[in-house]
Amino acid sequence: MKTNGANATLEQIKPFYDYIQFFVVRKLGFAIQLIKGLISDISETDEKQQKESISTDNVSINISIKNKIIDIMIQMSSITVKELANMLSVTERTINRQIDILKTENKIERIGSRKTGYWKIN
Repeated sequence: MKTNGANATLEQIKPFYDYIQFFVVRKLGFAIQLIKGLISDISETDEKQQKESISTDNVSINISIKNKIIDIMIQMSSITVKELANMLSVTERTINRQIDILKTENKIERIGSRKTGYWKIN
């Protein structure tokens, strides 16, 4: 999608706005965990913790990733598989596999094309 720089429409900047909003909410959640003492070391990051939890138990991870995918799709209905993979620090193949499961469970569906469509949460 071509934008007009500083003259971009709200529709053109919405994906960027959604991404920044999600990023800020995620970082604030990390700060709250830190303040509550749920994280013991300031050098720990939410990404590091996420990777550590991923290596422990595939079953709970798949459930966690599916829930995160749905949460993100609720906030950002036009998000792409590539953006989801980057946000969740997993491969696009992992996201596609989880999306297929969610579609089979009738929890989500894609409305429109891959490029201009959006995710509908059922």
